[in-house]
Amino acid sequence: MMSHLVHGIDVPVMINGRKCTLNSGTDALSLEFAAQTCLIAHVSIDHIVHCKDRMALCLNEPKAVVPGTKAVRGVVMTQYDVPWDAAVRALASLPMFIGTDEVDPVATACGRTHVQIIQDGLTVLIWTSKQCTVVDGVGSVVLQRTRGGMSTFDVHIIHSHDKVQTVEMLPHSMLRQWKDTYGDLAIDVGADPLDPEAIVPLMAAVDFLVEQEHDAGNPIGAPLVEQSASDDEWLPHSSDNSSDSSDYSDCECDTPSSE
Repeated sequence: MMSHLVHGIDVPVMINGRKCTLNSGTDALSLEFAAQTCLIAHVSIDHIVHCKDRMALCLNEPKAVVPGTKAVRGVVMTQYDVPWDAAVRALASLPMFIGTDEVDPVATACGRTHVQIIQDGLTVLIWTSKQCTVVDGVGSVVLQRTRGGMSTFDVHIIHSHDKVQTVEMLPHSMLRQWKDTYGDLAIDVGADPLDPEAIVPLMAAVDFLVEQEHDAGNPIGAPLVEQSASDDEWLPHSSDNSSDSSDYSDCECDTPSSE
């Protein structure tokens, strides 16, 4: 049975436009809405992610958190009325807490999705207004639509057990961050998009080439995919600062895809 909740850190928050009060106990969180209270046991929470003005609860099983809504795998809370510094400090002591204040989120072209690379690249966070997807165990990334006049690019993130998570329409200002973080494991395939089904076989081939380089005693560092342009050639010119609406009119980046 859940312990009594500690009400010393009561803080008002907003979830999906609904006001509630967040409390924390020794083995559960409490979200107190006007009509009812939702208790969430610590053991049912995979991650609590905090990023400046937002905080996400990522659950290991779907749960109806907001009264009158369907069960979900996570929710995003925002501050309401008063700062939540005390609540953040209290939650930071929990083992599932991830603090990311030092990393600024980067928005996609449509502004509905934000991305953070944390923990030296081992984890990528994909935020929308309603959930935070924690992509753990990142091994490599494939970058596409990086040239050819586009003002944005896409990234396929290969993570645990050959799963692929895709984020579309990221600004070119973030391209260098992916390359610097992942080095030889950031594969730039240029202007044309790849079939998602081809991503994992491609990375298996890259892993084989890297292993061959190690076995031959050669230093790793040369590009594994031939580049036809210098880094500066695919950066947008000053006249391209404002993206044409056709670049992202069909953007689905608020629903990160996973293969």
